[in-house]
Amino acid sequence: MAKALVSRGADIKKEYKNGLSRIELLPGAYDEAQVFRCSLKAGETWTPDVYAFGDSVQFFYFVQGTGYVAMDGYANNITEMAVFVPKFDTVRFVFHAKTDLEFLQFVGKMNDYDIKRIGAISLSMPRFRNLKDCWTYDEDFKTSNIKSYMVVEHRFLGRFSLGAVIGNGPCTVGTHMHPDLLQWCYLLPGASYCYKADGNAVDVSEDDMTFIPVGSHHSVEVKEGDVMDYIWFEVCVDGYK
Repeated sequence: MAKALVSRGADIKKEYKNGLSRIELLPGAYDEAQVFRCSLKAGETWTPDVYAFGDSVQFFYFVQGTGYVAMDGYANNITEMAVFVPKFDTVRFVFHAKTDLEFLQFVGKMNDYDIKRIGAISLSMPRFRNLKDCWTYDEDFKTSNIKSYMVVEHRFLGRFSLGAVIGNGPCTVGTHMHPDLLQWCYLLPGASYCYKADGNAVDVSEDDMTFIPVGSHHSVEVKEGDVMDYIWFEVCVDGYK
């Protein structure tokens, strides 16, 4: 948890078993959260493990491909980028891929703060929502041609949250830092930009993932003709005050 990290998508070799490839990205970056890059072959199904309340939270972000999430006699169709947040182990679900389906799985270990917070107030689960239907927000360090989406809202799933940033270059996310948040960023299809963290610059592109610890100053610069699109996953280490 001491430094910025980068996972190169081009270095990830998919390993399929029963039609599913599921590979952890940047393992060990933080011992209470994991991110998995998943690929499900067309025509295949996968029933993920579920977690009891008090054990772990998990959610899924569908990046590319089509299919559906089936739960207790009804289904949500996956036709575009979308998020799915299961209701712990109380509702069983299965993923079916109509075409090759690419998605991320986020798993966060719950602590006493998460148990108390989610027990008192949380988002309604299960949740399935297309990215375009998530609410948007503005920040003064981003250029005006950037659109930011809140996908899993801060404070409504304990310490864990998820969002997306979409924009065509030239555009900039100015230098800023999070005094209480860890952050992972995953570059969506077609994305390419210069990422800076604590004075070090690196060019990243689609399927790459970056990680920064608490307090790391970071920024993004996108050239004309390039694309910014990424999703971020954050953990508020000590909980929101």
